[in-house]
Amino acid sequence: MREIPQEIEGLITTYFSQLRKDADNGWTNAYKKAEDFYCRFLNKVYGWNLYNRNYHKKNESDIDLATYDKNITVQVTAQKDNKKGKIERTIKGFKNRKIKQGYKSLYIAFFEDLSESEKENDFNDATINFSNEKNILTPSSLKAYIQSNFTYQEQLDVYNFLKQELFPQEEGVQSIACIRSIDQAFDKTDEFYSNSKFLENNWIVLSKHEFQLFKNIRKNSKVNLYEGEQNYLLVGSSCSGKTTFSLFVASMLAKQTLIKSFYLKVTEATRLSDVKKELVILNNQFSFLIIDDIQNNINFSDELFVELKNFNQIQTIFLSRNTSIIDDEFNGQIYHRKFVWKKRYNNQITCDENRIRELVQNRKRFYTQRHPDKAYEIGDLNKVLELVNFNLLKLSILLHFWGKDGGLLSDFDNEILNERFYNSYDFKNKDEIQLTLRYASVYSYNIPFQPQLPFSDANGLTVFERLKDKGLFFKEDKFFVFHHTAFADLIAQSIISQFPDLKSKGVAGVKKKQIIDYLSAIDSLPENFGTLVQNLSENGDSKIVAEILNMPNIKSSILEYYLELKPLPFNFSNTLIIVGGLTDNSLLGDLLNDREFTKRVISYYSLKSYASQKELLKLLREYELLNHNSKKAFLEDFESMMPFHKIRVFEQDGYHLKNEILSFKEVLGEMETQIGQSVDNIQIKTFVKETPINELTLGIYQDRKNQKLTIQRLFVLDFSFWMEKFYSAPFSLLGNCLAELKKTDVARQLAFDIYKNLSVDLLLQSALEDKNKPVKISKSLNELINFRAFDNNQKLDELLNRLIADKAFYAKISQLSLTDFARFLSDIYDINKEVARSIFSSRTSNEIAEKLIRDKESLYSVTQIINNLNKVSSESAKEILLKLINAESFLSNEKLTDLNGLHEFKQCLKGYNLYLKKESIETVAESTVDALLNETDLTKVAKTLPGFKKNKDVLIRVFSSNQFSVSNFVRIAKNEDFRISHLQQILPKLIDADLELGHKIYTSLSDEYFIKPSNRTYFQGVCHAIFSFVKIDKQYSNKYQVASTKTQSILKTLCTNRTSTFLRKARNTEIDKFLNGFQQTWIISEELTRHYLTPILVDKAKESKKENVNLSTFGQGIKRLIDLDKDEHLTIAKQLFETYRPILKQTTKNLDIRKISYGLEQLSILANEVDLFAQEISEIIEDKCKIERNRDDFKTGALPELTKALKGKNGKKIIEKVTKL
Repeated sequence: MREIPQEIEGLITTYFSQLRKDADNGWTNAYKKAEDFYCRFLNKVYGWNLYNRNYHKKNESDIDLATYDKNITVQVTAQKDNKKGKIERTIKGFKNRKIKQGYKSLYIAFFEDLSESEKENDFNDATINFSNEKNILTPSSLKAYIQSNFTYQEQLDVYNFLKQELFPQEEGVQSIACIRSIDQAFDKTDEFYSNSKFLENNWIVLSKHEFQLFKNIRKNSKVNLYEGEQNYLLVGSSCSGKTTFSLFVASMLAKQTLIKSFYLKVTEATRLSDVKKELVILNNQFSFLIIDDIQNNINFSDELFVELKNFNQIQTIFLSRNTSIIDDEFNGQIYHRKFVWKKRYNNQITCDENRIRELVQNRKRFYTQRHPDKAYEIGDLNKVLELVNFNLLKLSILLHFWGKDGGLLSDFDNEILNERFYNSYDFKNKDEIQLTLRYASVYSYNIPFQPQLPFSDANGLTVFERLKDKGLFFKEDKFFVFHHTAFADLIAQSIISQFPDLKSKGVAGVKKKQIIDYLSAIDSLPENFGTLVQNLSENGDSKIVAEILNMPNIKSSILEYYLELKPLPFNFSNTLIIVGGLTDNSLLGDLLNDREFTKRVISYYSLKSYASQKELLKLLREYELLNHNSKKAFLEDFESMMPFHKIRVFEQDGYHLKNEILSFKEVLGEMETQIGQSVDNIQIKTFVKETPINELTLGIYQDRKNQKLTIQRLFVLDFSFWMEKFYSAPFSLLGNCLAELKKTDVARQLAFDIYKNLSVDLLLQSALEDKNKPVKISKSLNELINFRAFDNNQKLDELLNRLIADKAFYAKISQLSLTDFARFLSDIYDINKEVARSIFSSRTSNEIAEKLIRDKESLYSVTQIINNLNKVSSESAKEILLKLINAESFLSNEKLTDLNGLHEFKQCLKGYNLYLKKESIETVAESTVDALLNETDLTKVAKTLPGFKKNKDVLIRVFSSNQFSVSNFVRIAKNEDFRISHLQQILPKLIDADLELGHKIYTSLSDEYFIKPSNRTYFQGVCHAIFSFVKIDKQYSNKYQVASTKTQSILKTLCTNRTSTFLRKARNTEIDKFLNGFQQTWIISEELTRHYLTPILVDKAKESKKENVNLSTFGQGIKRLIDLDKDEHLTIAKQLFETYRPILKQTTKNLDIRKISYGLEQLSILANEVDLFAQEISEIIEDKCKIERNRDDFKTGALPELTKALKGKNGKKIIEKVTKL
């Protein structure tokens, strides 16, 4: 049998040995980690309730840990030598200082065991019950205690606890997917370019500047990571050595400071949600993270930078290629963040001849030692420099062939190097050459590609796989990539150089044709089309872009692509400018003629700078292919989202934007006067001084993303200015203004400081000046609730009591209308419940009910009044409602024709379990039918109809009206705003009333209706909608004995129509939601589901995305899948479970025990898999049961449910254990 106690001692010893090294290297957090470990471990072993005193009082003397009742204290020490002296000093200090503070007993915990001579000392002290044997804690003494007091199972439990506690990173790293360890990230064995091989063979050479950067990082790494940001930014051209430098830094940190290193390659598909959980794992230990190619996804990179503030044990280096948005403060925000340092690989580094010389010398020494039979000479280094042009990848390839051949390095030229490089891949036929050239041409512009074959022979896929097996390219996210863009460029050049007909066209010409052929071969544009346009443009190849955009077949594809694309990508503005610059190409005009697309463009630009917005308007103003009406519509939409008067004129770009709007209006024939001149800081100061407080605080909140401007506004004047502003502010505005400041991050502290300095006397005086407007005062009071944590509500409570004590103010409350009276009570209730109830009692329920019956308030207003009064007293609110529904004169015709109000009122009644009397229902029916028949908005009709589900006469009258004629319904369905969700509300009621009419309307809708842009909702929503229509087909078929297959026809259109996004959304849908949709489509058509959705299901079973799927919903989905066809789906279900197992294990921590039980029960058909999984999450189950055990229904509800779910061998053991809790 395993010696578990021995292994436990080994774990503790290993951990403390690592902490000792950390401490010796200057990591002060090592001591903190030791304290935290001992705190959790002693609580686990002894059942104590210790907490770390040093979180409450910095560097507490004599003790580090204590229980809240002060019965037990622990001093944790890293003392290596003279442990005897440490013990004696600690006991003495404890007796002198801690006993009188109420502490009763002392334990002393060491990193290592005491020596034999130290054990012979007598430290026993009866006055504090201290003994050598019991009160000195070491790895050895803890092992002995566990060995003698714990069962084997309990010892195993402690061992597993320690593994997770001490080495969580090692445990967790196994499950991470996006972020990889350095070893995994750089394990590529490419013979030409392998960073890991360079490191292993000591081939990496740093320039002087790079070495200084390394020293800077190493120095910062010695600083306590809790005391500052540890992010670096390095920007440079392709193959300048950024990644190699970062790998060198990572390896040195690992050797010198025990920091573990990781690598994240940023792609267009990378999302913050993918890496958040992985950062938690890295944060368990000091880590160094290389974040490469951030230019591929600027939005993600910026979000990641902000998120890293929550992970104080991770240092990062962000790597970026040179990009045009580096100097763009808005779009390239990541480049303007605060880093420890930001460096660019300038010519001093990239063109450092000494670095190249040393790299060559380094390699020469290596080859001479490895191949003593060959002679290696460098020759003319200038020729070598001219050949490689400081491209480190090309240099590496050159040195590789030199290593094989020997001889004179400077004898190589481009022709020889290209030939050797081409021959090294041993292309078997022209198809391999053609395919490699195409993909290399595409990826040389850093454009990931999808496998579309340029030839049609049957072996096409075999060719693709053969090239992949050679290591030419590999899969990354949804696309394929080469190891490096420069590598792709060199392989393309080498192929072109071997064929005279290609060579005569030039490298640029060949690559251009290959990219166009690549796009022409694809059925629909790739998802990264925007990146293709961006990267080609950035490389100065605008002619290729223009030719691509002007091709007829590509133009139509682009139109469909962008009309469907949501959201627009971060680099869309670049594409728009290029498209707008094309002559004789109406693409931009065609796009903007779609009003929905126009609104999306404006929404996209609303988040950009004024300068970007100005460029957009200028582009469209000058764009001759956009007609007058489209330009006018665009400007109207632009101004509705960004009103002219709200554009900040004291910003220079705001000034220019306003002038551009005026120029645009001039083109449209709508002349207006010019605005004033641009302004400087003095004018900002003037603006802040002169702007009313409510406009100023609202502007600060609305512009909170522009931190630079917000800070200017906040701090251009001192605190006394702000106090003066609020001293003079009307009380009715004060609450809202302070709330706006509090919602703005950089202004939050200012808001609290202002509130603290507003005395009750001042607030009272200000409020009484507005005493004629009690509701405005109550609203402001309600907004000030945001600040009550400052003094535990005392200020607001006193202010409210003093306000109510003012007779004139109280008199105004008594004169309020019922609407305002109810609103006033609702506002003040959260400040003082008793005051609110007291004021409520000033009006009786009879009085309120009679007034509501007598007055001509709309039903909607009545409902709002009741809801507000309910907050203060639900009993009184119910009493008023009873009087209303029993009063004959309450439901007047005017009220009954208010469809929205009637719906809200009936919902309100339902909340009190009340219903209208029979007579009232008939009155409602008659009056409401007239209103329904005159309502043109079918969605309002649909919302009201559920109230008449038992009244078939009403339904028949409504559905037989003109508004529900087939032709009218089809006309309305063409409206972009009439969606599937509206159809879902109407059709079920319609077929219940008139099946034949309902079926006729349903089948009259074209299948294309279901794939129009407004119906391209999420996958599960579409499935649920069309599944709800199956009932129509079934009922009609059963009644009339004819086959009705409309729903199947819709599903086929969704799967096959080129403009449908159904399958794409299916691939991106989380697995639990996908399984629900899969079940519904299977019921509609097994054949279509098997053909189109089963391949997607199989792909999901092979590889999981980083999804937030939980055991409960996943289990439900798996059960539904197996219930559809056990023989066909059982194997896939098992694969899915194995694939998603790591994610389920993580997310189970966030579920309660009943959801865990439900999920396990749903999965019970996978008996063996579930039993093993139950063992893996046994600790989680036990912890959840400990939390729930004190609930009344634990033994009658949660425990039986868990027992039902856990039937296997491991499961029964878990049940036995939790039953004893």
